[in-house]
Amino acid sequence: MIGLLTAGGEWEELVVVVLAMLSGHPGLAVGNVVGSCLANLIGSMPLGFFGPRPLVPDRSARVSSVVMLVVTLVAAAILADGYAIGATVVAVDTTLPNKAISFIGGRRGQGRVVTANATGSNIFVLTLVLGLAALTSGFGLTIGPEAVGVDLTLLVGASLLVILLFRRPFLHRGTGAVLLALYVAYLAYALGRGG
Repeated sequence: MIGLLTAGGEWEELVVVVLAMLSGHPGLAVGNVVGSCLANLIGSMPLGFFGPRPLVPDRSARVSSVVMLVVTLVAAAILADGYAIGATVVAVDTTLPNKAISFIGGRRGQGRVVTANATGSNIFVLTLVLGLAALTSGFGLTIGPEAVGVDLTLLVGASLLVILLFRRPFLHRGTGAVLLALYVAYLAYALGRGG
């Protein structure tokens, strides 16, 4: 239930993607979808691991992480210029509310909020937002081969990692720090790559 509620907070991504598509910038739209999903998994959710107590993933976190992986794999199979900006700058901006929710949820010891925030958001973005982008596109959704090789591989890998992490009894600050470092490294790489 919490995942459904947090998914409804993804209107920033929806607006950015629809406007990008309508103005003829599909790379920006797809970049925002992929970048937002990465930002949620390895840039927002880990902020919840910095609470006073370790985060305890429950059964619903495990189930939603598997659903998120399936949706991620489907999106990666569908997606075969402006992309780097969408995947980094725009994605960081549109996921700021998720970062706040994860951080506050972690500080309050609300593990369900932290985990559902990331997984619910990604399911929403990869289905509704990416689906609307595809519907508004008369010329298809594509991204460059390097972005597919790195970004989508990292997104699928991060989704698998979340499934494994949610099998652990506790998620500590050290895990959060490693995930955040991975996200910072990805941002530096993606911005340096330029698309």
